[in-house]
Amino acid sequence: MSAPIKQYALGSIHTFGDQGMFECEDGDYVLHADHLASHQYVEEKERGLCADAMRTQNEQLENNGFQPLTLRQEHAFVAGWIRCAKSRAKAAGCE
Repeated sequence: MSAPIKQYALGSIHTFGDQGMFECEDGDYVLHADHLASHQYVEEKERGLCADAMRTQNEQLENNGFQPLTLRQEHAFVAGWIRCAKSRAKAAGCE
């Protein structure tokens, strides 16, 4: 995921290009709806991203001569990932 979008426009300001960006005196803004969409928690998407990260982690472990994650470690990995994703969405104002 790219850097979180911190600034969003609730009102009308000058359009900046055709990508939902806006220009204001103190920085660039995106539409509030786009801000929320970029941080929305989608369980299927997060589980897919988590599975990819876990697969990469296991490959790195095995390539360096270590055992892959155990089932218990995988469950902890997934639980932590999901908590983080929900927290990120809540902090962005999505929940």
